[in-house]
Amino acid sequence: TTDELTQQAQTEVLTEMLREHSAEELIRLTNTPILVKICNFKKHKGQPWSEVPVGYLQWMRREGVGADDRDLQYTIDYYLGRAA
Repeated sequence: TTDELTQQAQTEVLTEMLREHSAEELIRLTNTPILVKICNFKKHKGQPWSEVPVGYLQWMRREGVGADDRDLQYTIDYYLGRAA
């Protein structure tokens, strides 16, 4: 079935990843936020984040837009020059 094939593929991918990386490294990578390349939010949807005006980024931060999305918050901070 499709579910069995999906599970088999996932197992193969994980097995290959564990050949190249320790479990600790994979956990660290999983917990590391990523920089989102394209804005998917309203007014600037489809634009690269690098082209979104600083004022709009400041508004997003101030209003708590995407507060539950670690990758989005990291991206906003990055383009505001505050990423850790």
